[in-house]
Amino acid sequence: MVKGTVYGVTTDQEGNFKLSYPASDTSMTILINSVGFKPYELANISLNDNKAIDLGVIKMELGKWELIEFVVSRKRNIFSRFWRMITKPFRN
Repeated sequence: MVKGTVYGVTTDQEGNFKLSYPASDTSMTILINSVGFKPYELANISLNDNKAIDLGVIKMELGKWELIEFVVSRKRNIFSRFWRMITKPFRN
């Protein structure tokens, strides 16, 4: 994400990304976020003539927390919940 704007992208499988920006911009600050890592900020990146800029390898620090569990649940309708409640004693 470009700080202070709505410009943002996601990376490919190797972590590469291409970020477009207005030709009038001469510098930008990029905010990089990833689940499980601390946010990373690259400040005052100089832009010149719409040429590609190689930012090199960006190493991010692990966050103080980690994702331990991810639960996906399905909301059941009232009849389904009622049916499961009354048939519970008969299930193994």
